[in-house]
Amino acid sequence: MEGVGHLLSAEQAAHFPGHGWALGWSGRRSLYFPILSVFEEVSTIRRRRGVYDPLDLSECDRATRSFANTFWKLVVTLRELEALARDVGRWADDDDLGRTRAVFEHAPLFVDLAFVYLRRLADRFAQAIDPVLFRDRSSPRSKFRALSEYATSAEDSDLLVNRERLLEVLSKSSWLERLQRLREMRNSQERIRVFTGFFALSRR
Repeated sequence: MEGVGHLLSAEQAAHFPGHGWALGWSGRRSLYFPILSVFEEVSTIRRRRGVYDPLDLSECDRATRSFANTFWKLVVTLRELEALARDVGRWADDDDLGRTRAVFEHAPLFVDLAFVYLRRLADRFAQAIDPVLFRDRSSPRSKFRALSEYATSAEDSDLLVNRERLLEVLSKSSWLERLQRLREMRNSQERIRVFTGFFALSRR
């Protein structure tokens, strides 16, 4: 999310501190996430750039909440994966095979969820940031790939930000392609036939 500063002028970027952990007045740490402020102030940002056309604020609000909800689901998924990883280390010398088996049963589920939410988060980001970047709202870009392609081909008059800075930020999205390749690799592994033996026990 460091791209917020790149999309704005130096004076504007000064109003957006870097993302990260912040210490509140109560002494508790919280994750500071100013990109949400950009999404929520989209109408103000567009007016400051000379765009006064009516904007569907309910649609923008849905896009912002969808991004935030997806991000939170990713946080919970990664938290559960971390807990499972700690359990594996704690039970390395444990004879309780039931708990160990439970860890290895649940881990692939959370790994798959992490892939899903990471990929979905990119599209949710594109949907929420689109009105901040582009003047035209006749065909909004709801997919990250579509937004990246349009940033290259859009007319200068349709851009609300500096094209060079925008492309610099989007060029850092190679993680998305790597994520897709890893996902395809996992899908191919799931298609491998696995033979499992079953033992029937009965009392007589």
